[in-house]
Amino acid sequence: KQQTMSKLTYFPIRGRGSRILLLAAATGHLGDFENATVSFPDWQTTDFKASTDFGSVPIFEDEYVGRISESLTILRYLGDKWGAYGQDAERWRVDSLLGFTEDCYRAFMAVGANAKPEELQEKLDGLVTYVERAAAFAEKNGKTFFVGDSISIGDIYLFDTLVNMYGPIESTWAQVKGNETVWRIVKAIAAIPGVRELIESDQWCATVAPPFFEGRPHSSAEGCVVDPE
Repeated sequence: KQQTMSKLTYFPIRGRGSRILLLAAATGHLGDFENATVSFPDWQTTDFKASTDFGSVPIFEDEYVGRISESLTILRYLGDKWGAYGQDAERWRVDSLLGFTEDCYRAFMAVGANAKPEELQEKLDGLVTYVERAAAFAEKNGKTFFVGDSISIGDIYLFDTLVNMYGPIESTWAQVKGNETVWRIVKAIAAIPGVRELIESDQWCATVAPPFFEGRPHSSAEGCVVDPE
């Protein structure tokens, strides 16, 4: 019996789908599923949105789970399948980092959505607390990555948030580069061969997710690989 190809559907931006691509790249499974991007016009004008569980993407499909939604659910499922969800008690450390990173992601989005122009920079400067807390977490663990010596879905999610949310803005990217512990781990993840290959490929979307702050329009993830110093 021929195995049905798995499928990942996501918007063609560095949004919630990019962390799943990064996980696949880091663990050597990027070729294990079909990549299907859905454009924003098609999302609004076809019946596809109504067919999803919650009116959102990314969506992952395979023979075992059928179709599942929500990026963190997909990360947990594939992380477990691909050995990137920690072992034994370490799994709870991974989950702790996932929860922290979701807080960080939402805090960043809230600044973009709610900050008045005159207070935007002050609010952005306040996001350094998440960088500092991530560093403290990693230093307590004392490992190669934020959680352990093997890449985990927690590491991937935080990496994705730092390079795709903090990265496009000069002041917040400086927070990342200015923290020795966090910058060491960001470079280590970017140096994983599969991650480097993804970032240098056409599959790595050029557009970052909202909020589209005005700032230096550099590609932070490429900077980790090409010019890490």
